[in-house]
Amino acid sequence: MQVKELEIAGFKSFVDPVRLSFQPGITALVGPNGCGKSNVIDALRWIMGEHNARNLRGTKMEDLIFNGSDTRKATGMAEVSLILQNINGNGNGNGNGSSLGSASEMQITRRLYRSGESEYFINKIPCRLKDIVELFLDSGIGSKSYSIMEQGKVDFILSLKPNDRRILIEEAAGIAKYRSRKKEAVSKMQSTKTNLSRLKDILHELQIQMKGLDLQVKRLKRYRVIKDEMKTIDLNLCAHRLCALMHERAQLEAELQQSRDHELKITADKNTLEAEIQQQRLLYTEQQKSLNQLQQDFYELKNTIQQAESTGEYNQRELLGTVDQLEKNKSAHADLTSQVEKLQQEIESRTGDLDAVKQSIDAIENSCRESSENLTNSKHTLRELQVRLEQENAAHSVAYERVGAISPSLPPTLAPPMPTATPVSHP
Repeated sequence: MQVKELEIAGFKSFVDPVRLSFQPGITALVGPNGCGKSNVIDALRWIMGEHNARNLRGTKMEDLIFNGSDTRKATGMAEVSLILQNINGNGNGNGNGSSLGSASEMQITRRLYRSGESEYFINKIPCRLKDIVELFLDSGIGSKSYSIMEQGKVDFILSLKPNDRRILIEEAAGIAKYRSRKKEAVSKMQSTKTNLSRLKDILHELQIQMKGLDLQVKRLKRYRVIKDEMKTIDLNLCAHRLCALMHERAQLEAELQQSRDHELKITADKNTLEAEIQQQRLLYTEQQKSLNQLQQDFYELKNTIQQAESTGEYNQRELLGTVDQLEKNKSAHADLTSQVEKLQQEIESRTGDLDAVKQSIDAIENSCRESSENLTNSKHTLRELQVRLEQENAAHSVAYERVGAISPSLPPTLAPPMPTATPVSHP
């Protein structure tokens, strides 16, 4: 088995992808200090399965990723690929067959992301880190074997103790793989023994718990029986309650139907009452109109009565004035009569101047005649006034009769007073 190529990208100082080809013979890397020669060895160690950052000259695994510079930004991934080739196809010089088998080449790839995740590939097929380590153990090389001889490594090997030197020789002989598998198997057996011992303890504890579990099982069975009985009782109770609820529901539905019928009846009565109320309102409106008309007629009649009363009072005053004038005329007539009597007495006593007396008598007769005419006229006027007063009284009576016919439908405060006749004395 021989290293053919080494591809590095983003690993430490190798920011750009670099491919190193190893031709048959000796290949030397020459360069000044700090140019990255040791980073190539670190890349080989890392691809062979090294997982300790200190052995790779770092403090943590993220230091293996290019961290950036003044002119280049940091990368997010470091990747190293190693291509191995089988030069003879039968062995690797240690008596064991090649791990490549009949394949001529094998590519091993390892990636590390800045998030801490890692990926491993063998011939671009995902695998585990353990698979890569076992692959190199089978070939006799590894990250800590004699295949990488750095400065001071020879003196370190010569100064090793026999047991440590034996490990190195076993790695060179190619049996480190089997020792590793043996160690893993022994570890697994020890772990199995520990698990068996623990299992025995658990079985002992379970046996102790079985007694309590038996009692719990009995209680559980009894609980299930009681639970079934309770379930049956609950079902019977629910059935009985369901029947009662259905009966109650039927009663409620009947009551609801009755309530609805009653509601319909009430609604019909309500509509009927509303119609009657509407009719009463219309009737009330008509009666109100009639009442207003009657009040208007009443006010007109009242005004007519007041006018008639005013006219009657005026006529009564005229009549009283006429009666007074008649009384005055009667007094004057009485005076004239007394004067005539006096004059007759004077005529009887005085028979001297007959012509003068006759003239006086003629004058007195003329005056009496005029007084009689005035009295006749006054009587005629009085008679006319009495007729007019009787007509006014008749009109008042008719008006009061009409008011009396209207007054029962009027408030008491609006009822008119009954007229009173004023007596008139006739001469």
